[in-house]
Amino acid sequence: MKSFCFLGLGLVLLSPFVSAGRYELRAVDSVTISRDRNFAFYWSTYPYVLASNSPLSTYKRCEGALKFDLSKIPDNAKITSIYLVSHHALTPKERPIIELYWSDDDNWTRKTAKGGSCPPKTLLYRTGEVPGRLGSFILPMDSSRHDFSADLKDNVLTLVLRCAKFVPKKECGVCLGDHKGGGPPTLVICTGSGHIQTFGRGGVDSTGTRLRLCATGCPAAGSRVTFRVECGLDLKAPGVLFFGVSRSSWGGITLPLDLASLGAPGNFLYTGLEVGPLAVPNGGGGGSLVVPIPSGSLTGRFFAQALLFDSKANRLQCVFSNGLDLGIG
Repeated sequence: MKSFCFLGLGLVLLSPFVSAGRYELRAVDSVTISRDRNFAFYWSTYPYVLASNSPLSTYKRCEGALKFDLSKIPDNAKITSIYLVSHHALTPKERPIIELYWSDDDNWTRKTAKGGSCPPKTLLYRTGEVPGRLGSFILPMDSSRHDFSADLKDNVLTLVLRCAKFVPKKECGVCLGDHKGGGPPTLVICTGSGHIQTFGRGGVDSTGTRLRLCATGCPAAGSRVTFRVECGLDLKAPGVLFFGVSRSSWGGITLPLDLASLGAPGNFLYTGLEVGPLAVPNGGGGGSLVVPIPSGSLTGRFFAQALLFDSKANRLQCVFSNGLDLGIG
């Protein structure tokens, strides 16, 4: 068998190389649905949607639905990474927590949608608290939570944005679109023979937020993967990223390793530390690190985990994230 080096890891050829594809798809339709008022609405001037939970608002609890045309992607393609990129049209209010769902209702348009249209079915991603400032908004979806093959065959995908946080007597939520913050919502889909999947779960940091590691991009030779570490919005503790070649053992230690006996209950070591640590910047709420993958026609598998040095979180003064299972293809 052949192997190649990625960040010092000797990765073994697993399967024939399949060229990767990357698709950027803008929403072809969008609508905001007021679940409490049982009606749907939209703005003809600006194509943006609301995800809000506002007891003082006329619209009350609102969910934003986005429809995407997948006809450019082959029906038999394997999705390795899928994420939504949008922009705040208005400043987010009261640090909302946003959930992204898959919906089985694709038979709607702006003009035909009603209060019961686009019911959220499968939770694909849940953010931490969103900062109150304009900027981009990236929501990576774990492809292990939903099989997108049926959506590829139907050539259409409906996603629903919901505000999961409620603040009494306050407006809480986001307005996404291209009013002031940037372009319209865009779905980015990478295809190939690789994969990006999460496993396990992270520990809780000193703000009460569960530490999360996610990744976006095309896990293919010659491409790049962006790793994102997410923690409490007010936490600026330094973080690191490390890589291993196994999730079952490391140096004679059986994985996952429960770190409760070391003073970090609820934390686990999910992979070895063959490579790292690599510093991840954290200006508050987490940060990102872009890792290039060397060129070559080989594939391999490795695992990643993040660590946050949080002195107030536990006796070990460290918080460990979930694990990531990545296949290069």
